[in-house]
Amino acid sequence: GEHEAWLDYLDKGGTTEEWNKLKGQKQLKSMKLSMPEEVYKKSKMNKETRNKIDSAIRKLEREYTIYLHKIEGEELGKRDIFITGGYIGDDGVLRHSLVINCSRDFQQLEKDMKLLYDRKIMAGKNIEDYIAHEMAHIIPFQNCINANDYNKLNEELKSDYIEGISGYLDKKKDGRESLAEAFVRYRNGEDIPEESMKLISKFILPWKR
Repeated sequence: GEHEAWLDYLDKGGTTEEWNKLKGQKQLKSMKLSMPEEVYKKSKMNKETRNKIDSAIRKLEREYTIYLHKIEGEELGKRDIFITGGYIGDDGVLRHSLVINCSRDFQQLEKDMKLLYDRKIMAGKNIEDYIAHEMAHIIPFQNCINANDYNKLNEELKSDYIEGISGYLDKKKDGRESLAEAFVRYRNGEDIPEESMKLISKFILPWKR
């Protein structure tokens, strides 16, 4: 948990003062976030969808400590809804952003989600599930201070692919997606492979509030 991360930071030559500053910045930014007005307008989604996204983020934040620093809107691929990205701030510290695909038709979105769930293509069936999926891409990296830490863990997670959780995942064969899809099913009380549970226990549950 945090104590190990602090010791690790000191090992790498950081000082307690710097660690407290980092922690302070992270806590300051710890998810009191709503969708910015310009993202909302750019996406042309209705108010109900916006509220669902905001309240899903709030709900996850009540369940887990999550360091999400900004919500952005971009024109992404046709199939994308949300993507999560790590980036390095001006101070050299790793931060996380949630990007909303502004070229997506959000009015049709929940019908699509339900359909993909029923066909066993995706683990999630609604907006909250899809936000949970994205948060599972952030939570494991929260002890990473810089790009090097991030890349190392990214490679480790990538190789932890476990099949059979969703059709989307079995196409991707990517361990980061295994973890995210398994987390959605875990939150919904659905069955997941034992190995997936081990990874959730290792990378996500330490951040449970």
